[in-house]
Order: sequence, then C-alpha cells, then structure tokens
Amino acid sequence: MPVVLAFMNLKGGVGKTTLAAALAREFVKDAAKKVLLIDLDPQCNLSSIFFDPDEIVRFAPQQTVLHALYPDKGDPARCLKGVKRVFAEGSLFHTERSINLLPGSMEIYKIIATAGANEAEFCIQNFREVISQATAYDFVFIDTNPSANLATMCALQASHFVVAPMVMDMFSVRGIRILKEVFVDKYRWLNEDQRIIGIWNKVDIKLRDSAATSRLEKALAKSNPEILRWVLANRIYETNHLHYEGSRKGFVQDQTNVGRLDFFNRVLNELGHVCAELLQRIRLVHA
Repeated sequence: MPVVLAFMNLKGGVGKTTLAAALAREFVKDAAKKVLLIDLDPQCNLSSIFFDPDEIVRFAPQQTVLHALYPDKGDPARCLKGVKRVFAEGSLFHTERSINLLPGSMEIYKIIATAGANEAEFCIQNFREVISQATAYDFVFIDTNPSANLATMCALQASHFVVAPMVMDMFSVRGIRILKEVFVDKYRWLNEDQRIIGIWNKVDIKLRDSAATSRLEKALAKSNPEILRWVLANRIYETNHLHYEGSRKGFVQDQTNVGRLDFFNRVLNELGHVCAELLQRIRLVHA
C-alpha cells in the first residue's frame, strides 16, 4: 500500500497545489520510485500544471477523479488504468522513476453540492477503494480544495497524513486548527501525534535570518500551540519562483529557461530541505 498524503488547508492561497507538485517531483528524485498525483479539487489547478484547459475538459470521465467518486458502471479503481504519465526517467541501470496524474473534473462540483448522506458515503467508499488498488505506487499525493466538504472527507478517509502549507498569518494557521476540529470525531487519526505536518510557505524574504520571524512565530504559537508544534523546521522563501506562468507546463524543477537562476536555485534548495524533513517525519511515524 502507498503512503497517502492529503494537501489541505481551509485557507486558500497558501500554495497547496504548487507544493503538491513540487514535492512529488522531489520525492521521486530523492526517495520514491513511483508517485500518483490525484487532483481532487474541482478547479483542476493541479491538472492545469500539466495540461491546457481544453485538454482537461476532453478527458473521458472514467479517466478522471469523477469516476473515482461516482463510477458509472461500478469498479471505481478502473480510473487508475487511464492515469496520465507526467514524468518518467530510467535507464538500463536504474529502476524507472515516474509520476502519474489522475486528472480533476469540474463535474464533482455537482456531487459536492447535491449529495445526501448515503450518496456521500458511496463516494467516500469508492475513493477509498481506488486508493486501496493503487498498489503500484510508493506515494499518493491528493490535492484538495480549501473547503470542508465531501471531497475533503474522501481525502481524509484514504490518507495517512495531512500536509498543511501555511503562510505566516493567523488565518492560515486557524485553517488547520478548524480542519481538525471539524473532522477529528470522524477521523480519529488526526489526533495522533505528527499526522498533521505543517510547512511554512511564502515566507517574506525580509524575514530570512531575522529575529522578526521568530517573534512572528511565537505570536502565532501563543494562540495555536498545537498547530505550531507540527510545523517543519525548514521553510520556503521566494515561493514565486515555483509558480507556473504563461504557457509553461510540467514540473518547475525541470524548467531550463528561468530568470534569476540564483534565486531559482535557492528556492529549489529550500524545497529539497523541506522534502528531506518531510520524508524523515513520515518514516518515523509510518514505520
């Protein structure tokens, strides 16, 4: 069975999708053989990193996350046969390393908006079945939307960890605390130590090596001590260098034509440190 990470925060704009993609690439480079990305956000932002919008809307439903929640003819795991290869490398001397994507679908908005209790449970169990059949992968990364809805419950039902990107403001920290408060009765594993892993993202470059960072964190920790205890020591500055702009597709780490290569390499170095610490945390807990 793969280790499943749900990228979540009830506060939007904290970099869930960007970090889900960037960390998947780092995991493959440093540790894993195969990663499956699942776009469970109806806005399809993760899918848009690799495909143009007109391509995404043309994907057959059974090749998207819609089939994982609401299969038209049973067998929700059939969608795994239609995943898209978005990265692969290998040689005669190395096992292939690869990343596949189960694309998103705006159609799941309809399910989220209209599903009653029985239909919601049907979707949750279908999604769990898909994950249980994803045995070809070392890790599964689930990108989610910033809402406490059916898609969130599907991800939590199937996950071992919540990876929670945060920016240094009260709202993104509270977004994690409220997520836990809303769902901990249903998903008791959220109470287990180290199962929620925070990542400081989009840290103002002015706060690098600054006492101001420590003061700000202490202020946030005063009202959210539990959340701050779960945050990785490493953090990411200058996150704008990880953003996807214009017509560029694919993983940022593989881009060759970038401006300010020194800044770009520095943020990739920070990303590598975050990846190493995240892997260490996972291995300690998920032994």
